[in-house]
Amino acid sequence: MPGLIGPRLTAGSMARRLVLATVLFVLIAQPAAGTVATDASAGAQLERGGPSAAAAATDDGAVSATSDGDIIRRMTFALTPSEPGTVRVTLAYEIPDSVVELRTSVPSTATVRQTEDFESDGTGNYTWTGDGGAGSITFDLPANRSGEYQYDRETDRAASWPEPGVVSEPTGARAASTAGSGLLFADTGPWALVSVPPISVSWSYRGQPAPQLVRQVRAAGEGVAGSRMVYLGPHTSTRRTIDGQEVTLVVPEDASLEPDADAVLSSIGAASASLQIGAKPERMVLIAAPTSVDWGPFGLAQGTDAWVRADQSLDDANNVWLHEYVHVRQDFRTTADARWTREAMGEYYAAALTLEQGRIGFDAFREHLARGADQRYDETVLSRPETWASLANYVTGALVFGDLDRRMRVATDGSEPASHLVRAMNRREGPVDDAFLDETIASLAGDSAAATFERYATTTTRPEMWTRSDHQAAFSTLPPRIVAGGERAYYTSGPYRNRTVDEIPVLVPGERLSISVLLANEGDARGEFRRELLVEGEQVAVAEGELAGGANTTVTLNHTFGTPGTYGLRLDGMNWTVAVAEPRVPTVSAIDVPRREVETGASVTVTVTLANPGARPAGGNLSLLVEGESRTSWTVRLDAGATVTRTAELTFDSPGEHVIQVGNQTATITVAAPSTTASTSSSPTSGDGTQTGGTQTDADASPTGTSVPTPGFGPLSIVGVLVLLAARAVSSDR
Repeated sequence: MPGLIGPRLTAGSMARRLVLATVLFVLIAQPAAGTVATDASAGAQLERGGPSAAAAATDDGAVSATSDGDIIRRMTFALTPSEPGTVRVTLAYEIPDSVVELRTSVPSTATVRQTEDFESDGTGNYTWTGDGGAGSITFDLPANRSGEYQYDRETDRAASWPEPGVVSEPTGARAASTAGSGLLFADTGPWALVSVPPISVSWSYRGQPAPQLVRQVRAAGEGVAGSRMVYLGPHTSTRRTIDGQEVTLVVPEDASLEPDADAVLSSIGAASASLQIGAKPERMVLIAAPTSVDWGPFGLAQGTDAWVRADQSLDDANNVWLHEYVHVRQDFRTTADARWTREAMGEYYAAALTLEQGRIGFDAFREHLARGADQRYDETVLSRPETWASLANYVTGALVFGDLDRRMRVATDGSEPASHLVRAMNRREGPVDDAFLDETIASLAGDSAAATFERYATTTTRPEMWTRSDHQAAFSTLPPRIVAGGERAYYTSGPYRNRTVDEIPVLVPGERLSISVLLANEGDARGEFRRELLVEGEQVAVAEGELAGGANTTVTLNHTFGTPGTYGLRLDGMNWTVAVAEPRVPTVSAIDVPRREVETGASVTVTVTLANPGARPAGGNLSLLVEGESRTSWTVRLDAGATVTRTAELTFDSPGEHVIQVGNQTATITVAAPSTTASTSSSPTSGDGTQTGGTQTDADASPTGTSVPTPGFGPLSIVGVLVLLAARAVSSDR
C-alpha cells in the first residue's frame, strides 16, 4: 500500500518501544485500554476503532469539532519569492498525552529544512521523539506540476487533438514549466497555486476514547487554503453559502476575471439547486487562475476544491465553471469500465445547466453534444479505456450520458432523470462498475433504458443527437427538485423542558433535540426525498418519503444526547456545533418560614424557592436539613431561567433554636415549651346588671369545682322573696 509507514523505530525511540510494549500487554489483558490508528491513504473515512482496530483518516481538510484528545495536524504553506517553483511547508502536530508513538511521512520530492521533536529513520519517514506534546517538520516542496488538457474547443475546431499528458512530479523547480501538456499547479514567485500533498501518519495510543486526526491547512501571509488546494499571494475573495455549502471564490490580483464574481456564484447556486445528486461538501474553494501561466487544462477539480482559468465564460456550452463544480459534487470511485462517466457527466451537465439557465440556446447545446458521434471516435468503446481516442470520455461520453438522461425522463414522465443515477453512485460504498450502472438504470427507468445505455457504453454504436422537439418533449416537465426552504425550527424535550427554541441551546444528557425542515418540490414530477441527520458523521435519524410536484411538507428529525461533549451536526447541507454539558446545580434563592417562634409539637410550613439563573437546565436532589438531619428531599428539574417552590411541614419536639438548611441557605426558628397558666373568661352583662349569657366563676366555691346556679334562685331572688314576705306580715298586722 503506497504511503504506509513501516514499523521501524529509531534508536532514539527505543525507550518508548518499551512503553508501547507495556500498552499492548495491557490491551491483551484489558481490551478497552488502547489501540493503534493510522492515516495511510486518501479516500478512506475516519473510523472509531476498538482494540487493535485501525482508524484511517482522509486528507480532506480541517474537522470542525475538536477535543483535547485529538491529534491536530496543521500544514502551513508559504511563498519563497527568491525560489520560484517552490513553496515552503511546515507540517506541525499537536499530540495529546494518550498518544505514545507517532510517525509521519513527507513527500518524496520534498527537501527537509528543519525538524523539531521528529527524527528521520532514513527512509523518508519521521518518528516523533515524544519530547513534549508537539513537533514539526519544515520542508521545501516543488509546486509546479504538469498534466492533461481538458477539452479545448479551439483545437476541436481545427481538428487537431492534443494527446493527454501524464500527471508528473518534476525533479526541479522549473522543470514542469514546459513539460507535458501544460501546468496543473504553479508557483511564479509572487503567487502560487499549489496542491496539498498526501501525508501518511500512524500512531499508537493508550486508553479511551481513540484520538482522532484533525487535518488543518493554512496559508502564511496573504492567501486562501482549501482542503486540497492553496492559493498564496494578493487576492480578493467572495464567500457565499449556497444550499448549506460555503463556497469561496478567490480572484488573484494578477487575474482578470472575465465573468462577474457574483454571476459565477449565482450560476453555481442555480446548478446546485438543479443537481439533486446527494450531499454537498461543507466547504469549497474556487480559484480564478491567472492566465499568465501556461496551464494545461482550462480547469481542474481536486476533492472539494477547484480552479478555473479566469478568462472562461459562463455563456458557453463548454462552461468550465460548471464542469468543475460537477466534479466537486462527485463522490464515487469507479472501476475501469465505468471510468468514462466521471468526465462524461461533467461535460454533459455543464452544457445542460448552462442551457437551463438561459445562457445558451438549444443549437449551441446540440452542437456541443453532437460531436460525440464524430468519426474520429468510431473505434472507441467507452467501457474500455485502452480504446479511447483523445478525450473520448469527455465528448462521446457526454453524448451517451445526455441520451441516457433524456431516455430516463421519457420513460418515467420526468420523475427519474439521470441525476438520480448519479445520486445512487454517490451513495455507493464500493466502486461503481458497469454492472452497477445497468442495474440501477433498470430499477429507475426500466430494462429498455438500461439495455440501450449498455449498448452505447460497451460497443462502438453511438446515439444520434436529439432534436429540439425531442428535447421539449423530454425536458418540458421539470424533474423533481426537492429543496429545503425557510428557517429551521428547533425543539428540545426531556425531563427539564419541552419547548421550541430560537437556536440550539446548550443541552444536558437525556435531552432530545428535534430539527424541523420545510421541504418543497420545485419540479413538476413527483419525487422521492431522503434527509439524514448526522452526528459526528454518523447517521442517527432519517426522514424519507415522496412529494408531488409543487407540494411541500415538513420533516422532523430527532436525536437524544447521552453524554457530555461537543458534537458536529449536519442536516440537508446545514451544520451546527452542539454542546452537551452536565446540568447545573439548582440555586436555593429563599427559605420562607411564616412563624419564627412556635411551641413544641406545633406544625409549621416551610416554603423553599429554587431557581436556575444559568443558560442550561439545572437538576439534582435537594434535602431539607434540620440540625444537619434530613427531614425531606426533592428531585428538581429546572429549565434555564426557571424557578419552582417546594414545601415541607415541620414539627419540633424540643425547645430551643433550630437551624433549617437547604443548599447554602439557612433559616432559624425558636421553639418554646407550651404555657401552663389557666385562663379565666368573663361574660359581658347588660346595662341593667342582668347576665346576658355564658357562665360565672363562684369565688367562694370549693376547690372541687364551679357552682352552677339554680334557675330562679340566685341571691337577688332570695332578697326579693324576703321583702315580699315582710310586706305581707305588715299587712296582716294592720
